[in-house]
Amino acid sequence: MYDPQIGRWHVIDPAIENNHFENSPYTYVYNNPINLIDPFGLDSLQRAQAIQRAEEFVQKNKDGSGNTYGFDSNNRNPEPGSEKVDCAGLVRNSISATSEGDPNIGVNAKKGVDTKTGKEIWKSGVELIVSNNKNTKIDLKKAAAGNFITFSNTEGTDPSGHIGIIVNIEFNEDGGIQNLRMVDSGGDPDTGKSGPRYTDVIKNGVNKYWGNKITGVYKWDTKPDVK
Repeated sequence: MYDPQIGRWHVIDPAIENNHFENSPYTYVYNNPINLIDPFGLDSLQRAQAIQRAEEFVQKNKDGSGNTYGFDSNNRNPEPGSEKVDCAGLVRNSISATSEGDPNIGVNAKKGVDTKTGKEIWKSGVELIVSNNKNTKIDLKKAAAGNFITFSNTEGTDPSGHIGIIVNIEFNEDGGIQNLRMVDSGGDPDTGKSGPRYTDVIKNGVNKYWGNKITGVYKWDTKPDVK
């Protein structure tokens, strides 16, 4: 119930009692409409916290030299701007910064043993996160900022080859995705221009590089969305 003439809301946030006591019940998206949107009036506190942490990595990645893609994602506490972080490490750290805690807890990292070489096979960082959140997969049309999103790898054979945090998603009048932007970590470490960044998955209704490789969207936060 927004009045554009006076720029005010006439009805309080229906989700204000869901751990939002520090905000005014009439405040829209924590008074931060430049970075956050809430078109459906949903509860997004934890997802907003994850976005904030992910964007901190981008802001402190100085022209691609502050963090370099390729860090061991098993470290869930890399410091933005001072340590290297890969795509899974960024998502794991962003989720761990919320009250949900570490998304990898309770997940078996070992996949098995290679029958030919006898060597142990371990899950990738992306696989670990997905394994612990496999029951939270949602339809792409129900995606929201703060959900994490997975992709196939370059060859298109691995369903969990890459991962990012959605920071902005806009739908068109037909319900299709008009714009989808994420924070992820990637690039070519050899160029010195790599690490946490903003990546357009879909822009102006057109699939970009990763837009053709989406394998899943996950609502990892356990609190229900409340309209």
